[in-house]
Amino acid sequence: MAFFWQSVIVELKKLWSDEQPVPRMSLNAAPDLNCCLLYQEIQVINCCIARKKRRKAAKETLDSLLKQECIDNSNPRYSNGDSRDSGIYASNSSGDHVLRLGVDCASGNLTLLETGEPVYSPILQEGPIMTAELIKETEELVLRTGSVGAGCSQLLSDMQAFKAANPGCVLEDFIRWHSPPDWSEDCAASNATVGEGSSRRGRLSDRMQTKEGNLWKELWEAAKPIPAVEQTPLYDEDLAVESIFGALEVIEPAKLFQQLLSVILSVCFVAAESVLSADSNLSKLFYDCKDYIIGIYQDDMSKEKLDEICKVLCYCLFI
Repeated sequence: MAFFWQSVIVELKKLWSDEQPVPRMSLNAAPDLNCCLLYQEIQVINCCIARKKRRKAAKETLDSLLKQECIDNSNPRYSNGDSRDSGIYASNSSGDHVLRLGVDCASGNLTLLETGEPVYSPILQEGPIMTAELIKETEELVLRTGSVGAGCSQLLSDMQAFKAANPGCVLEDFIRWHSPPDWSEDCAASNATVGEGSSRRGRLSDRMQTKEGNLWKELWEAAKPIPAVEQTPLYDEDLAVESIFGALEVIEPAKLFQQLLSVILSVCFVAAESVLSADSNLSKLFYDCKDYIIGIYQDDMSKEKLDEICKVLCYCLFI
């Protein structure tokens, strides 16, 4: 069995290195927290493969756009900027036409406060892929340290992507797009005083106007106009998958058995329910056994409980 399990891991590694998803599994679905950890980890592998392919395609698209930009700039007909496509270029605060980078789609009817250009939603970096185990570890870390580092990194990444997609934007534009509740457009209607964080078109919320310790302002000043595909990834797919392989290689047989047992139980229940008559005495016995197993089954069970489940399962199979 140890040799067989190592062979399974070798095959998974081969699929990963060839960027081929694990067959008979969802290609890009988030880990199903209702499934065993083993299934969730294989889902992570497929998600990481899909992400790497998307990033590669996005990088090729960006490189092609920049290459076309170089060709256009060498063409005299663009010398005055009159022929530039407004969906690809935007005028910055100096009136120059600047190429939008990392654009996803137009963001409704929003326009930039200083230039009047349409606001475009950028392509953002995807967040971490979390199994139930990682979610638990992250929650414990936050409770123990109070850290919000990951949230800051994501916010900074979003700001940089927004700046790349919307030349000439200001912090208020980002807040209107990213956090609409922190922007009020009734400033002009109420004849409120226009001060810092305000304009004739509205004002920021009180928390966003805080001068000292305002994380959003600090991150905005540090943010550079960099599309998501050119940024340092927030989630390292290679590291995540290598970590999964490392854990699978040294998993204790008892823990592996426990996870596989949940799969076996599910298969047995589904197979039996498809042939049992709803009104038979046999059916009643089966559902009593099923309800009992589901009631006591949990993660990290003791050996005694596992033995008891196996006995009940064998009973279900023999009846």
